[in-house]
Amino acid sequence: MHALLEQGKTILHRLQAAGHEAFFVGGAVRDHLLNRPIVDVDITTSASVEAVAALFEKTVLTGARYGTVTVLLDKQPFEVTSYRTDGNYVDFRRPDHVQFTRSLTEDLKRRDFTINQLVMDAHNKIHDHHNGLDDLQKQCIRAIGKPSARFEEDALRMLRAFRFVAKLGFTIEPITLKAITDAAPLMHHIAIERVQDELVRIFNADYARDALKVMISSKFAKAFFNLEEGLKSLAKAKAPFDDELAFALLQRHHDTLGELFKFSQRRLNNFANISHLAAMTETTLFSPLTIFNEGLETCLKANHLNQMLGFESQEDHLLQCAKRLPIRHARELAFRGDDVLKHLKPIRKRWVGLIVKGLVEAVVNRHVENEYEALKTYAIHLKTNLEKSDNT
Repeated sequence: MHALLEQGKTILHRLQAAGHEAFFVGGAVRDHLLNRPIVDVDITTSASVEAVAALFEKTVLTGARYGTVTVLLDKQPFEVTSYRTDGNYVDFRRPDHVQFTRSLTEDLKRRDFTINQLVMDAHNKIHDHHNGLDDLQKQCIRAIGKPSARFEEDALRMLRAFRFVAKLGFTIEPITLKAITDAAPLMHHIAIERVQDELVRIFNADYARDALKVMISSKFAKAFFNLEEGLKSLAKAKAPFDDELAFALLQRHHDTLGELFKFSQRRLNNFANISHLAAMTETTLFSPLTIFNEGLETCLKANHLNQMLGFESQEDHLLQCAKRLPIRHARELAFRGDDVLKHLKPIRKRWVGLIVKGLVEAVVNRHVENEYEALKTYAIHLKTNLEKSDNT
């Protein structure tokens, strides 16, 4: 039994001792049965929010409106949610109201997929109300009840289905997949931050390419924010990837990526930089100066992106070049900016950075030794060229 489940039994026992029903539910139960890692544990209970909060010393009302209380045991969070039924979904994401109930059966009807409605009691007994055990054995993702209704309620469930393909390597049951295809345009009602989070999880999963292939073959990708071409390229990737490399490849196909997603500008710049650097080195060796300017880590990522596209790896070349670099930072120059200001008077301040850049290039390319007098002589040469350029 996983340590988190054993720890969570404390909550089950206390709720039951107070006269309430309580079960583990959802992903933790599914992953326990599949012998997969468990990172968080959800609990469903007949107890009200107020009753849960009164029974435990450390709680946070993380979603009281929807019946959720986070119980902290030795700083470990457990989400405890009261049985409920959902009202009408007005925004294709959340119900306009919820109704709390004493029925576990009614609560489980509102959940997304059969493999996620399995519950387990404190004695490790599994309770299955929608044939989830059968679907787990068949490695099948099936919506509970009428699939079209589940996706009209919460359109993000469609992307979650593909995430479970990516995570578990399961297939989507045909009727459920048909409903996803039909409801795909509803994704445009979902906040892009939530879409982004799901894509990150898909791209980082073991079976990401399998999920992408289903997104494409089902025509879901065609209705998915105009990302079809980039997703097709990812599905054909000839090397594993993570979310950073995936978005870098998407950047190549969709230069408006920054307008669609809500990543930080720094991260968007990183995607674009990796994409551009990869395009420049598909069939051209990385130069020592490129490795110096961009850094070995970024060059290795660009190289990996090229491997995804079927180009030959330059990893050995990159590692050897990086190892042989005479300097790794401009501050390692024997003749630096302060020396330029001191010994090349009079000099325009805007020239200092240009001269230091020229010194770096000369040293990295091994045209000049990283030695004080040699660099001073070359700096004078660079200053002379700048003076001539300004006078023409």
